[in-house]
Amino acid sequence: MDTRPRFNSSKSSRPQTAIACALALCMTFGSAPAFAYDASSAEGDCLRKVMNGDGGYRRAHETKTETTGRNAYKVEGLVQDQQDRNHRFMCRVESREVVSWKVDSDVADGSKSSDNSKALAIGAGVLAVAAVAGIIAANHKKEKDREDEQRRDYDEGRGQALDDMDYLKRECAREVRFHLERDHGDVRDLDLRYPNLNGRTLTGQGRVSFDRGGHRDLTYTCDFDRRGRIHDGHYSYRSAW
Repeated sequence: MDTRPRFNSSKSSRPQTAIACALALCMTFGSAPAFAYDASSAEGDCLRKVMNGDGGYRRAHETKTETTGRNAYKVEGLVQDQQDRNHRFMCRVESREVVSWKVDSDVADGSKSSDNSKALAIGAGVLAVAAVAGIIAANHKKEKDREDEQRRDYDEGRGQALDDMDYLKRECAREVRFHLERDHGDVRDLDLRYPNLNGRTLTGQGRVSFDRGGHRDLTYTCDFDRRGRIHDGHYSYRSAW
């Protein structure tokens, strides 16, 4: 008579089946995107395009984002020009990219009331101020054109952006300023200090002053790709300088 112990193969396979199922679930969920893109992300990308353009627009408000399809959004709202007049803007975002955007040159209703009285007040002194402002605006445009050209050169592989600390600081400051103004209002001055580049991540400390008054000390972080294009920049406030 055979007295050797016998094992039920159907029972012993159950733990193996459970482990296999767990591994399959991990592989399934592990393949999900690391960063979700939603309506808030689309709104941020749209405002970045509008407020970093040539028009010098600021103070976005009455913003609304509509989902128009899979990974597709329409963003609309108002921004103010340098004379605090409202202009309507609209962006279309598809697959995480702003495929089109525009700002109406016409002043939106509700901000025209003082235009006539301002026109009557124009005199020699006002014209002189306007001339100076025109010179400042022209110089600002030339500087911006140079920055845009440098950005294109690095983007097309002409030069090493990651070796140009002035360029990296300028791009980081532009991105951090965008987040600060969206969170807390117009920025009067932003000073980024002690930059440190680790790989493609720039970190440091700084100070921001706001048009409404007051200033805060902060730390900043900006992430770049291998060509020096900035992916994102963010900040956090510090309790002491």
